[in-house]
Order: sequence, then C-alpha cells, then structure tokens
Amino acid sequence: MGDAYRSDLDLVFCRPDGSPEDPDSVTDRFERAVDRAGLKRIGGPHGLRHTYATLSLEAGVDISVVSKQLGHASVAFTARIYAHVTERLRLAAAGRLRAYVANRGPGQPMTGGVTARERSVSESDSATVR
Repeated sequence: MGDAYRSDLDLVFCRPDGSPEDPDSVTDRFERAVDRAGLKRIGGPHGLRHTYATLSLEAGVDISVVSKQLGHASVAFTARIYAHVTERLRLAAAGRLRAYVANRGPGQPMTGGVTARERSVSESDSATVR
C-alpha cells in the first residue's frame, strides 16, 4: 500500500491509493454484477445496509443492536427509517397474541395458573433464598 495510501479515510470502496471512488461508478459496477448474477436490483451497495437492517429486524434482532451496527446516532432514527419493518413486526406480534388467546380455551388462565404478580413474588422470594 505504501506511504501515499489514504488509510485515514477508512473507506470500503476506494481507489488503489485509498482515495474515494466515485459513488456512481461503484453503484454501476455493483448493479452490473447483480445483473450478471441474475439477482434483483436493490439500489446499489447502500441497499445492502437496508437489506441487512430489514432482515435483522424481521429475525428478531433488537432495534437498538441494529441501530448501533448501522452507526446511527439514535434508535429513533433507525425506527423512522425502518418503520415499514416495525409495522410488520407489530402486526405479527398482534397475530401471535391473538392466536395464543384463541387457543387457551375458555376459563383457562393465560399464565398457566400463576398470575404475573404471583410469579414476580415467587421469583423475588427464590432470589432472596439463594
């Protein structure tokens, strides 16, 4: 790499000397590779970030972890950008709860016979016994 290499820029896509590549050139090369592979275009290399974030959120990775890995300044920013994903997750969670309630049977407690208060009291009791 030599003394002239621009390692101070810490770029993913750069010229042999470490200086910035033209973003349009990178996107063009990326899209040509995608086309040759017969894959769907996702908007260039930046689309990989969105794909990563979307798949991570849908896989159940906490949004604060995704936000940090993307280098976002705040979780609120990540939530705004990926609101479409969080809406799908919200709907999926509502569906799971609806199925759970529907399948528990009439007169059966939702917590397996122990209320949340009883569970928290028994957990705190067992924690003090140890």
